[in-house]
Amino acid sequence: MQYPGAPLEVTFMPPQGEGDGCWAMTDPEQDGTVTLDPMIRVPFSLTGAEGRLGLFELSPQFKIATAEVTLNTPLTIVGSDADGVPKQTCLVTLGGHGRVRYGGQRVAQPLSDRRVSLYRPPAPETRLEFEPGARVRVAAFIFDPDVPLVDELHPLRAVEYTDARCTILQRITAEVLTCPYVGEAQRLFLQSRMLEAQAVLTQGEFAGAPPSGRDRACCERAREMLLDNLEAPPGLTTIAVAVGMSPSRLKAVFKRHFGKSFTELLLEERLERARFLLETGEMRIEEIAWRCGYAHVSNFSRAFTQRFGLPPTRWLGRHG
Repeated sequence: MQYPGAPLEVTFMPPQGEGDGCWAMTDPEQDGTVTLDPMIRVPFSLTGAEGRLGLFELSPQFKIATAEVTLNTPLTIVGSDADGVPKQTCLVTLGGHGRVRYGGQRVAQPLSDRRVSLYRPPAPETRLEFEPGARVRVAAFIFDPDVPLVDELHPLRAVEYTDARCTILQRITAEVLTCPYVGEAQRLFLQSRMLEAQAVLTQGEFAGAPPSGRDRACCERAREMLLDNLEAPPGLTTIAVAVGMSPSRLKAVFKRHFGKSFTELLLEERLERARFLLETGEMRIEEIAWRCGYAHVSNFSRAFTQRFGLPPTRWLGRHG
């Protein structure tokens, strides 16, 4: 496909010493480079594009980069960090189509309108490659690696959001792109939006969003592992590894799927099995307690009484 102008590339040049970095944009038609300071809504107009770029250094751990650009030629935005350490980045696209390459990967992931993804590239450079058409409206929320976010962030795979978190992050992005403030008020406004984005990304599973089909299957498998080993069940970490989840995520989706925690479900299943064994009348109470994971009969008797209203001895006599 032919475009009126030559392809453009915008590069963020990290600071080499004290002070801020800058955006450097080369215009092939004018054979020159335009340098733009990294401040809110820096306007530019070149042969192939016009719009605004922004870069907000909010703290040593938080940074926001934005682009609102109209294109009549392909545009590549290149971001890198002076310290050479790959950053956790939540990329929210409100308009535009193209690709993103993380850390020099050959395989590009698609960029499209209303797309939200979180990634941690294996190298500090990220390239956003946009095509002419829809107006580009995009923001990148950039976190240092030590900022806690989701547990499953893989350097070669982005986490895509399609649930309620996606809607909230899109709203935050729209507010950042239309920030009406300047100076210190602007900084405070953007810091509040950055912290809100972090709060959304930190949640292993957004409240109210139903578990996915894969998550439900993992929860069912985890429950089976508990039921198969009621007397000595494996720990949460062991089960999580077996079903292919992080412990924190499995804990969250398990609670959502079954309406009870691991501990609550284990207690319920142990006592239900104990009730069944008592009703058969084929075992002594001591053996039933042991088979249901209780080392001490007194603890078993107390838990059974709290659940069924009668101690095991009376339940055995009632059904024996």
